[in-house]
Amino acid sequence: MANQRLASRYAKAMLGLATEQDVVDAVYASVKELEENLRSSNDFKAFFRNPVIDKSKKVAVFDAIDNRRFHKILSGFIHLLISRGRESFVYEILLEFEQQVLKLKGIVKAHITSAAPLNESTIKTLEEKIKAMGGAEVITTHEVDKSLLGGFTVRIDDKLLDNTVKRKLSLLKNEFLTDDYVEIIDA
Repeated sequence: MANQRLASRYAKAMLGLATEQDVVDAVYASVKELEENLRSSNDFKAFFRNPVIDKSKKVAVFDAIDNRRFHKILSGFIHLLISRGRESFVYEILLEFEQQVLKLKGIVKAHITSAAPLNESTIKTLEEKIKAMGGAEVITTHEVDKSLLGGFTVRIDDKLLDNTVKRKLSLLKNEFLTDDYVEIIDA
């Protein structure tokens, strides 16, 4: 909980600065790139989280990777985090920044999990339904989970829409376990 609050505060500060300078999209692109680098390399992520490595070494390594590739706001922000000993939260802060930018732009991220691969028209239909629920724009990701047996789930932030056969079977099982069905059978 405290880590989430910390990530939210730092992300909000960086978003405020980017908004003030009217460079939100440029900073967002840099954040996405750095976040992808951290996500794809556990060593890079572990490097930032390692308390034994000296701050000056972390700055030097980041500067070597950066080489003016990232927006100056992001580079300065990473230097600030390192100087304050908060570099272990870089990944979480970047993710939170992405969420705050999407919220600012009215974009909704939805993760669809289905029992079988979905075709483009089905995904488009789901995106339209989600958009009708209140999002200006929808970004979807999709994964297949055969354990669902059939149907799909849609996760939007902390909400889960579950339309799976697995869930329906579970509900049916719970209904059969109630005393109401026992009374009908006994009659």
